[in-house]
Amino acid sequence: MADQRYTVLGQAGVYQQSIPRAAGGGPREPFRTLAEAQASLLPQVARVAQAVESMPANQRLDEVLIEVQLDTRYLAKSYHPKALLNESGLHLRGSGTWPQTIRSAAEKTDEQGTDPTTVESRSLYVSATQVSITKLTQIITEPRTESLESDVIGIQRIRVPGPSDRMVSHLEPSPQPRAVEIVLYAWDPKHRIEAVQRIKDLILKSMPVAGSSATEIIEKNYTNGPTFIAAVVTPAVLQALAEFNFLRLARPLPRVALTRTATGMTVQAPPMPAKTLPPAAWVAIFDGGVEINPHLKPYVQAFDETTRPAIPDLINHGTGVVSAAIYGHIPPEGGLPPAVCGALSYRVLPDPRHSDLELYGVIDTLERIVPRLPAHVKVVNLSFGPDGPIDRVPTRFTYAIDRLSYENDKIFVTAVGNDGHKPGRERIQSPADSVNNIAVGAHTWDPTTGEKIPAPYSCSGPGRTGCARKPDIIAFGGSSGVPFYVLDPRGGTMSGTDGTSYAAPTVAAVCANLLARVEGGVTTQASRALLIHSAQQLTGDASRIGWGTCAASAEHVLTCTPTRVSVLYEGMLSPQNSWKLPFLVPPDFDGGGNVTFSWTIVYCPDVDHASAGEYTLAGILLQMRPHARRYRFSKKNEKPIVLDLDEDKGRIEGLIVSGWEQGLHPASATNKAKTELALRATEAKWDTVVRDKIGKQAGGIKDPMLTISILGRGDWDTKDPNLQARFGAVLTVDAPKYKGDLYAKTMQAWNRLRPLTLRQDLDQRIRL
Repeated sequence: MADQRYTVLGQAGVYQQSIPRAAGGGPREPFRTLAEAQASLLPQVARVAQAVESMPANQRLDEVLIEVQLDTRYLAKSYHPKALLNESGLHLRGSGTWPQTIRSAAEKTDEQGTDPTTVESRSLYVSATQVSITKLTQIITEPRTESLESDVIGIQRIRVPGPSDRMVSHLEPSPQPRAVEIVLYAWDPKHRIEAVQRIKDLILKSMPVAGSSATEIIEKNYTNGPTFIAAVVTPAVLQALAEFNFLRLARPLPRVALTRTATGMTVQAPPMPAKTLPPAAWVAIFDGGVEINPHLKPYVQAFDETTRPAIPDLINHGTGVVSAAIYGHIPPEGGLPPAVCGALSYRVLPDPRHSDLELYGVIDTLERIVPRLPAHVKVVNLSFGPDGPIDRVPTRFTYAIDRLSYENDKIFVTAVGNDGHKPGRERIQSPADSVNNIAVGAHTWDPTTGEKIPAPYSCSGPGRTGCARKPDIIAFGGSSGVPFYVLDPRGGTMSGTDGTSYAAPTVAAVCANLLARVEGGVTTQASRALLIHSAQQLTGDASRIGWGTCAASAEHVLTCTPTRVSVLYEGMLSPQNSWKLPFLVPPDFDGGGNVTFSWTIVYCPDVDHASAGEYTLAGILLQMRPHARRYRFSKKNEKPIVLDLDEDKGRIEGLIVSGWEQGLHPASATNKAKTELALRATEAKWDTVVRDKIGKQAGGIKDPMLTISILGRGDWDTKDPNLQARFGAVLTVDAPKYKGDLYAKTMQAWNRLRPLTLRQDLDQRIRL
């Protein structure tokens, strides 16, 4: 049991301060001349105009989709070619990425964290008429303003996407009809209606050939968002779809992947205790159903959300997932572990629509049920998903749960998949690429040493733009040598198994306990931050282990020590604003040696499916500032210097007279200007999880703080106070050589902090 005398200190938000926002970096120095850009772009635009003119009318709308590829140095949102788009009449319909090769040695920047010869740059997908293409040609030939000239210089390539761009690479040829997911660009309502009707007409004409029915076309439109269509199509229809210029992509719509592998013998289940208590926390589990045996009956409520008969294999899987949520791994040689939560089990498989399109039926059910869950049920476990690795554009499943999290304040805990040992299929599976939730991989134990090691079957990262570190955390999922034991449906016995399906619900249970049992409560994003921050880091490939192994319980998540103190910030943050989050050390703090400052910040913004390369609509720009009296001073054509306002007072006065300027905030720990690519790769600028640490000697510390700014893009590029993202931040000071009780001194100095304690009293337990 963790030491409950020292727990994370809450209510740190009362010490959070709004601060002035630093100005941007100003206009960018051009990397080439206008003449060079014109020589490259004008022939490209001429080819685009010719391709548009010759495109058959049945393959296009009255506006044609073209791709504008920007140079990598124009990645920052401040370099968006807004002037060029407005002046030419081009309409933005989405964005993505393209692989830009950097050939000049001067252009190679190893700090970007990518291969120095190839980087991911931004693509803009815009719709154009013949008139707008003519205007674009005129602008490139003679840009009339500095903004237009800068926009022209930043464009590397203009082209019309072809059929191969609209088909994902793993859509293998097939002689048989197949289920596909069709995704449209973000067309306005008029063009969207026409595009959807064109697609439906094409599919319906093939129905007699495919032996299908009209019920096999499922359309889903999201308000101010994307359009998805699921259908079973013939090879001829698939080929015709590829010719539709207005279609973003078509890809396989896989069947749901549910596996329960027997890796150990069936053994007798431990006996139930004489007395059971109602659960203190609840998890909603969407799966293949559950058989409520005597071991599960006190802790489960089951709901049928499908009219199809239950299937034994699906019941086996669902029962195992429910067992893992309630009891965790049940050691065959020991007694029954105490139940840690209750489960609302929703049977959503098999879906009643049609077996080939079952995934869309399941998503429909999630979107119907999740907003209606009881208020105290904030954690949803998903131990299934479409079979196969993620690709460049989020699936409807991923997009749906990101939106549900943002709109309904829920946390989805997802399994990353079990194909990590299969070449070509190692990458995580949807919806584990969600950016607003927790993706869980699996570890096992080395049976000879007891060391935690990644399970070979556990899928690996990276995730997608917006949360590249995936999985978030890993938990015990079993292996052939060390099985994960779960209860069997019939009761009285349990079987050894393995899979991320069982690792995920153990994490969901810890998360649910944090939300249900902390006195005074914590928010969903605070619980997410606490789980990730407390994960035990392992040595190894981050794409396999994420941020580390999940803490064993809510008690362990909250544990501090006399010399390692964590504080919790939580609430809402608005785009285009900035804040100071102090580390809250005592005023006379002397760490006695090296001190480690670590932090984890998570937030839950809205997402934009049309901009797969820029999926999150808000990002964090963060600086660690270890000394509140040391500032950066700068002057044009001079190397910046950092000076102490007290120790260097006289020198500073002379510099100010000479035209030097003092920075707006204390100097950061690095003070090094970084490119947009570097900020994305090394500081997770647009990711929803930022975790890092830094070591400092006590002499270099005074009132240390983080400063954070929330950057908005797309619809969030505004100062509208109504646009807000929930956030949680855990800041830790670890001073192992500190003389005395740092925890007690921190509470004394910052007396509005309160230890986060867990309720134990029975009257707080929840009966449904």
